[in-house]
Amino acid sequence: KRNSSNQKASNQAMSFPHQPLHVTTALHDSQICTSDCSLQVIAITRLNNTAVACINSSQYEEAGQFFRRALNKARQTTFFDIPEPKPSLTRQLEVSKSLYIYQRGEYDEGMHAFSDPLQVDASLVTLHSLTSTILYNLGQLFLRINDNEEAASSFMRALQISEWGGGDRSKNSLSGVSVMAILHNIGHVQYRNGHYEDAVRTYAKALHLGKNSYSKSPDSLLEVATTLNCLGVLYFHLPKADTAKAMELYQESLVIRRAVLGVECESIEIATTLNNVGRIYYMRAEHDKALELYRDALRMRRRLLGDEHLDVAATVYNAGQTYHQRGELDSAMQLYQEFLRIARQRLGPHHRDVAIMLKCMAQIHHERKEYDNAAALYEEALAVGKAALGSFHPEVASTLNKLGNLLYEKGDFDSAIRVYKEGLDVERKVLDVFHPNIVVTLTNIGQIYKLRGEYQNALRLYKEAVSIQRHSLGTAHPNISSTLSSIALIHYQSRSYNKALDVYQEALRIRRDAFGDHNLDVASTLNSIGLVLFKMELHELAMQSFHESLRIRRRLLGNDHR
Repeated sequence: KRNSSNQKASNQAMSFPHQPLHVTTALHDSQICTSDCSLQVIAITRLNNTAVACINSSQYEEAGQFFRRALNKARQTTFFDIPEPKPSLTRQLEVSKSLYIYQRGEYDEGMHAFSDPLQVDASLVTLHSLTSTILYNLGQLFLRINDNEEAASSFMRALQISEWGGGDRSKNSLSGVSVMAILHNIGHVQYRNGHYEDAVRTYAKALHLGKNSYSKSPDSLLEVATTLNCLGVLYFHLPKADTAKAMELYQESLVIRRAVLGVECESIEIATTLNNVGRIYYMRAEHDKALELYRDALRMRRRLLGDEHLDVAATVYNAGQTYHQRGELDSAMQLYQEFLRIARQRLGPHHRDVAIMLKCMAQIHHERKEYDNAAALYEEALAVGKAALGSFHPEVASTLNKLGNLLYEKGDFDSAIRVYKEGLDVERKVLDVFHPNIVVTLTNIGQIYKLRGEYQNALRLYKEAVSIQRHSLGTAHPNISSTLSSIALIHYQSRSYNKALDVYQEALRIRRDAFGDHNLDVASTLNSIGLVLFKMELHELAMQSFHESLRIRRRLLGNDHR
């Protein structure tokens, strides 16, 4: 459930490598456009427009062939050093499984502005605008076959040529692609690749361009609103989310759209931004506000897109999660079931989001202690997840861990250990060696060994968990004290009282440093130390520890607390 510093608008170079432009003549293209050149422009335009029609009908190989012919002709006509296009297209059949759901493009955050390839009018284009438009369209083609590297290269070259020619900002797309459109696509590729800081710089440049445009037409203002929303998305997704900045950008975007379109206007873009704002409130645990935004976004999306659209499903899922967090399990389950129906219909039965939703529904049954229903859904989620993502994926590991928890709660320790160990194998292959999820699984298995009296096996796992925690969290983090307490308890149950006392005292020191003297965890550790001292027949010291624990608890809980 799931992100950074404010970065100012910058004209820094983009992060994608590209070759410099080589200009072979000092003449501007408008000075060299002879009648023969004009005929070439007409021929190149026809090839571009045919290629765009092929893209729109999903004939990607044919589109690539027409773009190659167009660029070859442009190379003969213009003075730009145009790179040789790829001889053939290699389609990636699916987007990387590691991408966040919105990065994959199945649901909309408003990051898909300027995503259509452009046809042009030969009477309106110049050589530089035609060439940059072909490269831009080629980038759109590469995006559709999930070749982000080639898409980025094409967009970067389009940007160079467009900016060299003065950055045609005409809002008539028939005259060629705008710098704004190119920047949006460069930023979107950076976002898809997880390069959020680079994407922030790119969209900030687009925002600067839009706000300083000589045109203040409604279309120009709406482009600014779109860019503000995109920047908000990026600040939301930064490794350390800057939700305050994201909220500021979303609100400014909404103000502009409503000023241009009317306060009561409902549009897909407004619904998308409302959904984005709702996610910020959800992250902040302001669930009432989140639900209000989701309801508005869902009403608009249902009316504008229809009940079966994936973006309707996205908001349904978000609202369902919010109800789940509020403990309104019936409302959450109803929305989860609606999402599942749409996802199966639109994405197929073996899609990762089908697996995720099955797991969410299983969690509701789990929380209700409806163990059989929960187990059946966890198993189904596991089967779908493995079919969609393979056996070694963090989502598969997460489902295994939850199924292990359920089996543990049922008292089926043999099955729980088997499932936990399978999950641990997955985590070790797909997560960083010091990832906190590995600690959780190690301690879960250790707990079962402890309950079985297999103390050496339990100690081995708890000690590995502590080693990971110390490396990733430092030696004084309070989470370490919980694992130390488990180790100390095993020593106590094994009658290794000196070892137990040493470990409990380390846990006590960490908790006092973290929380101060007046804390219930501190009181609990003092009580445990008292028990160890009693077993060691150090009765006076034990009594002191018990009294100190009691004093803290009375102060925090009151004299009459059970």
